Amino acid sequence: MSWQSYVDNNLVGTGYVSQAGIYGLNGGGVWAASSGFTVQANEIQEIISGFTKADHILASGIHINGTKYLTLSANERSIYGKKGSTGVCIVKTTQAVLVALYDDKIQPGACTKVVESLADYLISVGYECLKNPPTNPNPIHPLVLILGAGYGTRLQRDLKACAQYKHLLGVPKALLPLGSRDALITHWVELFDRHGITARKDIFVVTNGQCYEAFKVWATANGVPLDHIVSDGTDSNETRLGAVPDILFGIQHFGLDQSDVLVVGGDTLFLHDFNLSQFLEKFNSFNEKSCLVTTYLVPDEEVHKFGIVETDKEGVITSFLEKPDPSATKARTACPCFYLFHREAIPLIEEFIRACKEANAPKEAYDATGKCLAYLYPRFKVSTFAISGRIDVGGLQSYIDANVYFDKKSD
Repeated sequence: MSWQSYVDNNLVGTGYVSQAGIYGLNGGGVWAASSGFTVQANEIQEIISGFTKADHILASGIHINGTKYLTLSANERSIYGKKGSTGVCIVKTTQAVLVALYDDKIQPGACTKVVESLADYLISVGYECLKNPPTNPNPIHPLVLILGAGYGTRLQRDLKACAQYKHLLGVPKALLPLGSRDALITHWVELFDRHGITARKDIFVVTNGQCYEAFKVWATANGVPLDHIVSDGTDSNETRLGAVPDILFGIQHFGLDQSDVLVVGGDTLFLHDFNLSQFLEKFNSFNEKSCLVTTYLVPDEEVHKFGIVETDKEGVITSFLEKPDPSATKARTACPCFYLFHREAIPLIEEFIRACKEANAPKEAYDATGKCLAYLYPRFKVSTFAISGRIDVGGLQSYIDANVYFDKKSD
């Protein structure tokens, strides 16, 4: 992928940047620019100096092709400027400077997110030189489906028995306040947003009839359109569809079947070292079609509590064992609900549910997402991405532990 493609597709092409250019940090030479966009040599040098001498650029302003912008902020990474209802966002990477303008039809924050996200990506992949730009940071641009249709019966039972936490009775697990955020899934929304997967366009939630109104309140507070929230029509644990049918319901309702879809369990978070950029990059690097799931190691004494996957030396799933005895396998890799489905694998979800119903299988046969994974891997390649661990909110104690963990991150 060329540097010009970054300008055309990942900056201007997003609709949140009106004009843009990429310039070399050493020397200020132009690497790529949108049509008609120019930054004079002395202007780019002034900008580069501003990263280390913020006082000067704060006082003198930012100049882009003779137009002066009032400098709003400047530090060693980012410089922001404004002129009336238009503005400029400038971000430094390891070897380049991204310069982006926004017009009066674009929100400044939207432009900033696009430019900062591209800069994060360029820094994370550690590109080496102008002649070898990295591959597209987000060519797949998966859509995200968050599952929030469970009834959390164990947690609700625990809350009833604990006076200190009774105020949380009736709150869905996905919407439990966690750390400094209003809800567990807000952590996911913020992470996705930093990688260009936006609440406004790319994130969808399926919930149940009992929790639907609560999710609408959360959506309004977090910039998720209300038509990105849907109820599966159930109103009790006894009438629940089950996790896998909810996946299919959400995909069909929102029309996601022509896209790669990242399905996220609404009661799960990963540890702080999880690298979403690397996860997406691995999906994009496959030479053949593949889904991608995360795995983490569990101790011997907990193997019997999880679905365990066995893989080949390339990390491709070769077997799925439902809560095995530790002596039955050498594998210790559990697989949480964070599944990136290749678009061509999505029909197999419906096929799995249909097969279960035709066999008169009980709801438990297709409730857990791992059951679908067990059906999928022999029919479609499923690769794995190792993570250090996850936090799963099941009962009250696991919620308390999760709060402690994320409170520490906030300190």
